[in-house]
Amino acid sequence: RRGAHFTPIIKADANVRSLAVVSMAFGARGTRPSVSARLQLIDESVRPQPAVDALVKKWTGIAFDAFRRDGFTPDAPVATLTESLDGREATVRNREGKLTQIIANAVRKEATADVGIFNGGSVRIDDVLPAGPVSEYDIIRVLPFGGKVVRASFDGALLAKVLDQGLGNQGTGGFLHTSDGTVRTSAGWIINGTPL
Repeated sequence: RRGAHFTPIIKADANVRSLAVVSMAFGARGTRPSVSARLQLIDESVRPQPAVDALVKKWTGIAFDAFRRDGFTPDAPVATLTESLDGREATVRNREGKLTQIIANAVRKEATADVGIFNGGSVRIDDVLPAGPVSEYDIIRVLPFGGKVVRASFDGALLAKVLDQGLGNQGTGGFLHTSDGTVRTSAGWIINGTPL
């Protein structure tokens, strides 16, 4: 609720997972209506509406045209997955998975570093990439913000603080994912088999 009159603001889930059903009951003239809202999961019980489908196609077309102007080929396949990759927010902000491991390993390789680190909030797909072909558009959906991979030099004490804080950020976009070989033990961090 926002504003001096507590105007209700209703938002359904991202990526068209649900729709918000708002019910209003009007009483006597001059009184505020009673408002209730609930989320309805979008599944086979929700019939597509032609007007909504037309809007989706319009905005998808606008997005794909913009990607093409930026040098992408959204429909182009870039890889074939042999298994699904979990990019759901509930996963990437709480624990590592195959998708986040692939990204962290790519960061490490690009930076030619001992460890690759990135924050879970960078992954925005909030969905599972199924086994099969992966397109450039799928990659854009996973990591839409762009930017550069940056290499930095840390001493071990600072790196340990960063990694510990990343674990402390569990449940938020600041949860840090690390490349293969980065392990937290009761004795401290191990980086590529060497104690930090």
